[in-house]
Amino acid sequence: MSDITKLTEKIIQDATKKEEQYIIESEKSIERKEELKKRQLEKQVNERLTRYEKEIRAEMSLEVSDLDVKSGAKLLAVKESVLDELFDEGQLRLEQLSQEEFDHFVITNIEKTQLTDQAEIIIGENSETYASKSAVQKWQSAHPNLTLTIAKKTIPRRNGFLIRQGDIEYNFTFEALLRSVKDEISHQLLDVIFEEE
Repeated sequence: MSDITKLTEKIIQDATKKEEQYIIESEKSIERKEELKKRQLEKQVNERLTRYEKEIRAEMSLEVSDLDVKSGAKLLAVKESVLDELFDEGQLRLEQLSQEEFDHFVITNIEKTQLTDQAEIIIGENSETYASKSAVQKWQSAHPNLTLTIAKKTIPRRNGFLIRQGDIEYNFTFEALLRSVKDEISHQLLDVIFEEE
């Protein structure tokens, strides 16, 4: 019996060793699986964090762009408002010219056109008071090579005048002059006013 006992003990010992080995291998397998799961979870977390950061950056970039557009639009509106005020002030000052200033305006612009022979001046309705007989004589005497006639009709709701010679018409209405000046110097004025580079 002692052999059987020894054999039984041996079998039990072998079984215990195998059991311990299985337990150790199982624990190692479980640890490896847990480590693998942990790495996978960390990878997923990092991927999600990266994706979330990208989404947040994209959203922030869109918000910044939107703010830039809105602030640019507001700045443009302010600039346009300032320009409109400047040109409205210019229009008002032109409408309040003295007789002497208006005479100078007419004489200077007739000289610029370098007309000879005959020309007709059509006065703006709002500038009719400037076209007295003495004023017209003054305009004429400044240009002895040109015969000026004043049209009987006026330009409705306008200040300034037109000069017509044949089919050619020169527009010296205040509105037209301001519009052309506005188109030419608006950017320069904005640079000066807002000190843009």
